[in-house]
Amino acid sequence: MGGEYRTVPEDDDVVRALRPVTKAVDRGERELLLALRDRMHQAINDPRWKEDDLTEVRAELEEIERKLAALDAQAEEMGVASSELPDDVSQIVDYLAMAAQGYGGKLKWNEVHKVKGDLMNARRRWRPERVSVIAFKAKCLAVGLSSADTDELVDMLTRAQAGRRLVPKWGYAKFRFAFPFD
Repeated sequence: MGGEYRTVPEDDDVVRALRPVTKAVDRGERELLLALRDRMHQAINDPRWKEDDLTEVRAELEEIERKLAALDAQAEEMGVASSELPDDVSQIVDYLAMAAQGYGGKLKWNEVHKVKGDLMNARRRWRPERVSVIAFKAKCLAVGLSSADTDELVDMLTRAQAGRRLVPKWGYAKFRFAFPFD
């Protein structure tokens, strides 16, 4: 047997997963980076991996740690903790993040239209003195929404707070999230 083998067959997906790390960061997929970091730690601790392969894994792991630190610094740089959001808005953002996870980290069109409907039908929930745009953006990024989805949600919030009208699709025209607010 010789004691040396390149990769463990069931861990080939880890090796393949290392390649798109840079693209994942560009799309803002924090959740993917965290999952990859966990899998890499498992691979490093697996005695069946050859040291040459682990060198590449360690280098990719360092890159992921740097990218995650940069994302954390960006959220911290905003100077606003997501805890400054009211509970109902925080729960809505958590729900949106959970929904996005089921679709590869991208919000489906209907989730966006639910938000539009709630922005129009529950205007008191989204008042500028109640929901800070900066805190909302920080929370969206903290829960792992992509930067594109976060930007779209922040744009809708900004327009609604400015008194502009958003038009959700007809099925969501009267939609309101069930989370109670004061």
